Amino acid sequence: MSLERVLQPLIACVGNPVGGNPTQFVMTRVSREAELDWRFFTSQVSPESFETAFRGIQALGMAGAAILPPFQVAVQPLLDSVTPGARALGVVHVAKWESSQWIGEETLCPAVLRALTHRFSRSVSESEIEQDESFAPQSIGVFGSDRFASALQIALNAFPGDYSVFLIGDPPAAEIAQNLVANPKRDLQTGPDSEQELGLDSPTLNTNPSHGTANNGVASLQLEAPVASVPRLRLDDLSLTERPVRALILEDIDAMIGMSAAARHRIFKDAIWAAHPVAVLLPPPTGWVEATKERSQCIVELKQYALEWIDELEILTQQSAINFEFWTGYEPELDSIRESLEEYLQW
Repeated sequence: MSLERVLQPLIACVGNPVGGNPTQFVMTRVSREAELDWRFFTSQVSPESFETAFRGIQALGMAGAAILPPFQVAVQPLLDSVTPGARALGVVHVAKWESSQWIGEETLCPAVLRALTHRFSRSVSESEIEQDESFAPQSIGVFGSDRFASALQIALNAFPGDYSVFLIGDPPAAEIAQNLVANPKRDLQTGPDSEQELGLDSPTLNTNPSHGTANNGVASLQLEAPVASVPRLRLDDLSLTERPVRALILEDIDAMIGMSAAARHRIFKDAIWAAHPVAVLLPPPTGWVEATKERSQCIVELKQYALEWIDELEILTQQSAINFEFWTGYEPELDSIRESLEEYLQW
């Protein structure tokens, strides 16, 4: 019997801080239910010790790792390969040893698309919309960062349907500054009142709110240009979309609520919506969800404009399932993962 068949596969969850993150709890329960002899453990690592810790994971022959903030950028140069989606997003959520190399992947965008696919399929099965209408060319609007939109466009290649991604609004000041650093010769033209019109002078959009920070010695990786180009529509142009908007991704709820009420009204009223549009609330990078005043206000407005929504816990459920499948090759039960997340997070 080979040594690989004797050893128990180990998955390390590394981050700082790690308190409140549900990864170990959920994955351990799913592994037990699947009757798989895998072990998951969590370790809080100081930023200055992260490279040593990850090299130890590799040296000890572990099967993989869940990369928690703030190390989702710093881990990239320690891997043999990074998928196009992870390269576009600028972060790695999970890593594994496969085919004699360490591979890094992002799983947020596939989780969003799986959640949307399930919701769209349910709409068709409940005869809310015709199947031909469901698979007609449609678009997905992103209120968030250029990196997330680019990674989402890449992830769409593996999903059914004819969808395209676009960003909503002018680039925030932080994103303009980042692009200027990355491309100093690039001429970025923005209207003098663009931020005032959007109500984004306070607060501004975080260019990487869902994907960790770069304050870990590898900040230059954040300045790489996204590998997929995604168009951006100003509020004045939302009524000119060639494809109806089937989904609206809210990467940063606080930034959305930080806009003026008039600007939010224009997003919901001026866009050309498809039948039964859906909003998606992305979870924060910490991996847990908190009820905030901004979140409650956002949901009230979604109801007001007759938009359904997919909550953060559904995205976490899909992402946890994708992570588990990434490591083990086993597709777990979504209901079980959701129940575990609700129990751990006291949702």
